[in-house]
Amino acid sequence: MVSHTARTVILCFCGWAWQRKFQNGDIILNTGLMLGYRKVGKDDDGHDVFEINEEEAEIVRRIFREFIAGYSINQICKRLEADGIKTKLGKERWCHSTIESILTNEKYTGKALLGKTFKPDVLSKNRQKNDGKKAPIYYVEDTHPAIIEQGMFDLAKKEMQRRRESNENRLGGGKYSSRYPFSGMLVCGICGSKLRRHVRTMGSGKRTASWGCCNRIVNGRAECDSHHVNEEVLEKTYLAAMRALIDSVEDVVEAVRDGAELALEPEKKAALDRIDEQIIEIQESVLALHKAKQRMEISATDYAAQVKEHRERMKRLEEARGQLQDTAVKYAEVRTWLNTFIEQTMQGDALTTVDGTTMKMLVDRIQIRNEGIVVEFKCGVAIEQEYMK
Repeated sequence: MVSHTARTVILCFCGWAWQRKFQNGDIILNTGLMLGYRKVGKDDDGHDVFEINEEEAEIVRRIFREFIAGYSINQICKRLEADGIKTKLGKERWCHSTIESILTNEKYTGKALLGKTFKPDVLSKNRQKNDGKKAPIYYVEDTHPAIIEQGMFDLAKKEMQRRRESNENRLGGGKYSSRYPFSGMLVCGICGSKLRRHVRTMGSGKRTASWGCCNRIVNGRAECDSHHVNEEVLEKTYLAAMRALIDSVEDVVEAVRDGAELALEPEKKAALDRIDEQIIEIQESVLALHKAKQRMEISATDYAAQVKEHRERMKRLEEARGQLQDTAVKYAEVRTWLNTFIEQTMQGDALTTVDGTTMKMLVDRIQIRNEGIVVEFKCGVAIEQEYMK
């Protein structure tokens, strides 16, 4: 049996040992389970060195592309299985949790967030989530080669949050789905609710698909005086809006480039790097305070005051970091939008049918009004289009 005193010493020694590893940038990459990397040895300082496994890395990039394009995680699993692509462990079946862990693993950007979990003591079998108060959390950059650009990683993060919020705010069947091209894209121009698809049987026996406001379907016309839109009419109208956009392709591309201020992106990245450096400095200062308190070199009052000061400064830095990250995400969205838009217009006939993948790459949402639609593109451009019968 371990005494309380001995247990405390073991806990402190174990905790500081791992935190020292994090401070020094020693990264623990579980390459046995992490798709896209292989361990190739150690550097002169004894740190593990990793390189990209290009065959596996392309699978990782595909997963990010398809998720951003609008495919659900379950669909991505099925598509990988259909193409005979196996997991890191050689299994033919892909799990939802595997795809989700890839999409949320910041190590694919060449960075690492260390200390996200911790063990409360050496005897515990389970690790707990670290909120930054139990133990320091460290940002470390350039620890290994990147497979995914930071912009694409942030896009996937934003898309995951959008789907989560869509499901939390669902009303009468408005849950996010990617089964149909318009799924998750349509909002009511009157009340702002999502639209859902349903099929009705006409007097002739013909089954016709249409889209209607969830609020009106559940609560009646007294709550929302909108109308159902025939799916064929919606498809024709959407394609007409896309053709209108393509007719002015040169003006659109120029306006988007100017509006996005693409030239400022390097400056914003440098600002993000400076904030990350300051965050690391604060984390190191807090760690030094913990040690000083343990050695009784600082009073409890001074310790609490300094920790409070560091916490407030950290909060301000994280808010500034969040604002810069929002700008970086917007930049990545616009760059992705431009590349996709130019690629599709060069193909000529790519927009003659409603393609869900292209739509979700280009379109933010589509407002459905009684007289027509408003297609709001991710680049900030919007096109109004009357219904095409």
